[in-house]
Parts: sequence; C-alpha cells; structure tokens
Amino acid sequence: MNIAARKSVSLRSAEGQKIINRVIEKSMDDRLFMAEFQADPKAALCRIALQMGLELLIPEACSVSVLEETATQLYIVLPADGDLGGDANHADF
Repeated sequence: MNIAARKSVSLRSAEGQKIINRVIEKSMDDRLFMAEFQADPKAALCRIALQMGLELLIPEACSVSVLEETATQLYIVLPADGDLGGDANHADF
C-alpha cells in the first residue's frame, strides 16, 4: 500500500487504540521488539501502524513513555486535565 493511500490516525482514536493493543501484544511475544519499543516508542508505534496500513500522527512536541508493570508495581494513568470531555488541546495526540 503506498503512503498516499494510508489513513492518518491519532493515538487517541479507535484505530490508535488498535495500534497500541498490537504493540502490547507484540511486546509480550517478542522481547527484542519490547526493547526497541522501550528505547524509541514513537518509532515502534509508527512502524506497527504502517504494517497495519495506517499512518500514525504523533506531534513532535508530544513524548511517549513506556512503563513495564511488575508483580509488585502497578501504574494508573490519569487523563490530562480536562481530557475526559475531549479537550481540543489533545485531539491530535
């Protein structure tokens, strides 16, 4: 599929969540990929999106952090201030 035919999506879209889910699945199956994902999350997310026929849009100013839970450490991520109502400031992320 050529790049012009790819659908552009953000991480906050339904398609973006599918990309995230695929990256998590791949990380669980492939420790080398997990290491690559932890080292450069944006690149790994974009690569998986391309494999899915999508173009992932992550603004340059946005950072992506990867945390790995353990048996004794759980992470809960709170949404950005106002994001529960679909804050336009975060719409592209």
